[in-house]
Amino acid sequence: MKTILITGGTGFLGGSLVRRLARKDYRLILLVRNKGKLGGGGLGRLLAEEDGKVPAHSARIELLEGDVTRPLLGLESKVFLRLADEVDTVFHCAALTDFDDRDTLLRTNFVGTKEVLDFAVAQRPKRYHHISSAFVSGKSNPQWNNATRKGRYNNAYEESKLVGEVLVRKYTSLYRLPATIYRPSMIIGSSKNGYTKCFKGMYFFAKALYLISKTSEYARGESFRMFGLIDAGINLVPMDYVADSIMAISGDDDDERSIGKTFNVINPNPPSLQQLKVLLVRTMGIRDPEIVPLTDQTTLNSLERLYLSYTRPYLPYVHNKYKFYSSNTRELLMEKDIICPRIDRRLVSLLTDFAIRNNWGNDTEQKKPVLGGLN
Repeated sequence: MKTILITGGTGFLGGSLVRRLARKDYRLILLVRNKGKLGGGGLGRLLAEEDGKVPAHSARIELLEGDVTRPLLGLESKVFLRLADEVDTVFHCAALTDFDDRDTLLRTNFVGTKEVLDFAVAQRPKRYHHISSAFVSGKSNPQWNNATRKGRYNNAYEESKLVGEVLVRKYTSLYRLPATIYRPSMIIGSSKNGYTKCFKGMYFFAKALYLISKTSEYARGESFRMFGLIDAGINLVPMDYVADSIMAISGDDDDERSIGKTFNVINPNPPSLQQLKVLLVRTMGIRDPEIVPLTDQTTLNSLERLYLSYTRPYLPYVHNKYKFYSSNTRELLMEKDIICPRIDRRLVSLLTDFAIRNNWGNDTEQKKPVLGGLN
């Protein structure tokens, strides 16, 4: 029976992968920072979050307390060596997505990746799957597929994910580590029921519009603008599509098609900012604001300042016409009949309804900008 170690398995995408892996005949080991939080039925609740169903082989899941940023993954040396001998495959999903703290980002996304890679080559090279980000291309966003250049970044998050990829490639070269890199774009909730546990990314824009519609200024008819390029590509991918894609690629019968490869898991037909705006305002039944580039911040009215207070960290992503190379991903997924769901009114309605019913994740007081929905 194959033994799989998963980091970040309690997170949004990591948890979705755990649920899918638990349906198969595998032994799963989840490396978690606080094992106590999943005691008393917590693991069962985690496994049932997405669709209310606990996978058939959930009893084969072992929780192991550790820390990817520490030597030996924060484990005792004898435990580390035992696992290094037992584990066949590693899914490295753990990552920090804050904007501001570059040192902490690099410690988690670079040093943490190094510690997991050290585990992956200990005793014997294991099959290694690395979750990165489609946005490692930074500001210039060329259509390339290799993490080989130093460039300018929109934030330290992008930088930390790129240097993590460079490290993966170094280990594949030095240790012949059989590795695959997956780069999702901006992850949103499930296309089936709107479920999410990460109310960031697109949700910041939807939340800003929703809160604007509840203000007295809006009720008095005050107009407001959104900021960005009307034809900016907003590359949204539903969580279930990303998880299903990674499962299909990682489980491909011909491993040679994926080993040493990078797969951009993106939406081949993303909505423009204009299209997304129309979907959001129609779904929430609010006035349709004009979209303009943000050039002058001195003339903003109160509603526009409120909008910016939630969306400012994401302004680079709505002022850029992102395009991503994905022909190798599409080719493999087409064989598996996996198609990215359309970002239409039905889906946007599911997502916003779920967010509103769950009070935007009880996160209304959050001030620290993050990239939780941006991989």
